[in-house]
Amino acid sequence: MANGRLLFSETPMLFYLKRLNASVERTMYWMTVSATLLFIVFVLLGVISRYLTRSPILGSIEMSRLFFVWACFLAASLGYRKQAHISLSFLTGLLPDKIRKALDLGIDLLCLIFFMMILSGSLRVTGLLWATQLPASGYSQGWFYVPVVIASVTMALFAAEQFAIKFSPPHRSL
Repeated sequence: MANGRLLFSETPMLFYLKRLNASVERTMYWMTVSATLLFIVFVLLGVISRYLTRSPILGSIEMSRLFFVWACFLAASLGYRKQAHISLSFLTGLLPDKIRKALDLGIDLLCLIFFMMILSGSLRVTGLLWATQLPASGYSQGWFYVPVVIASVTMALFAAEQFAIKFSPPHRSL
């Protein structure tokens, strides 16, 4: 996609996957910002209340922990999208182009499989814990695992896009 236009060799599926992922990325960004701000607010409220009243706000520790988990997993998804993770490119740079491209394709496929496995496990754990409650706030403990579900779905979408791009022939604009 170039400036929102379909490229000559880009399949419609890849075009729409790129558009979907761009929207998902924006949504994940604002969700991460919101979770981070809520984490900061709950920590500050907890600290201020302990300082002023010598007792914490009921549930502030649970809520700050919950939003910290959300911010971490959502940010991890964004980091994967931006390819800001650690990679051993100094080794792959020594390989011939064909082998390096095949290795990249294999890694993208393994990542996609891994994210689907994480999705499966996180759905199972979320379901098992949904009936249990946090002691102070009364919210479901399943909320701690919802961001794992969201992150695994979004990372799978991002991996699918990378995989599809590598399968696409070189492109030219129409």
